[in-house]
Amino acid sequence: MVTLFYQVPLNTIAKAISNGFDYFNSILGYIGLVIIFDTIISLIFEKTGAAIVIAIQASSLSGY
Repeated sequence: MVTLFYQVPLNTIAKAISNGFDYFNSILGYIGLVIIFDTIISLIFEKTGAAIVIAIQASSLSGY
């Protein structure tokens, strides 16, 4: 409603909304890549036994 009050052209509003969605989608794309790479690394750690070694080291450092 503010844009209508200030008489902003509709194509400018549409372009601003579109650019916002493009920015949001690119952020989601980067977050998706991080999740995928994290999953791959976690699976490698689990299959090689490194996850257990990391857990034992973390627990010994924390005093448990």
